[in-house]
Amino acid sequence: MNKTIARLLVSLVVLGVLFINVGPAKLGHVLLEVQPLWFWGAFIAYNSGQVVSALRWKTLGDAVGFETSGLSYIRIYFIGMFFGIAIPSTLGTDGTRALYLGRIPPGATRALSTVVGDRVIGLVTLMTVAALALLFGPRGDLPPILALALGLLSGGSLLAWITAPALASLLPEGNRLRELIRGDLLPLFRHPK
Repeated sequence: MNKTIARLLVSLVVLGVLFINVGPAKLGHVLLEVQPLWFWGAFIAYNSGQVVSALRWKTLGDAVGFETSGLSYIRIYFIGMFFGIAIPSTLGTDGTRALYLGRIPPGATRALSTVVGDRVIGLVTLMTVAALALLFGPRGDLPPILALALGLLSGGSLLAWITAPALASLLPEGNRLRELIRGDLLPLFRHPK
């Protein structure tokens, strides 16, 4: 079976399940009330965000030796997003991205390191935003212990990211984590972008 036909069949099955669960009358009513300007605005904003994320991931791929175009990264990213919808977890998205990029030299290990790096950067960024929100935003009824825990976790994750290469050098020679950071993740820290 052709890959395109398989993808089309999977898409049709997913749409069919949604159609059956929502019901044609309710779906038709919702679609008739959609304002085109808001729909296309959201569509463009969402997909632009995915393209920016794919290009950020390309920067990580460039850092570890992948020599492929931005369009390839965008294509692989959207394929990963599709599988993230079909397989309910980040495993579908990240696993697919690593598998597809891993077909290109320098291979699967480096591809996985780019996906892990991309996720870690996202987590550290999220934690940094949370810390800034705690410092400068309204706290409302947030219990002080929770604010403290979030602050420590946010600050700790940012500090761990910044100091990861130095911390890895403190591990004993031959340690698997040290070798992983030095071999696959250190290029991410050394790349100028």
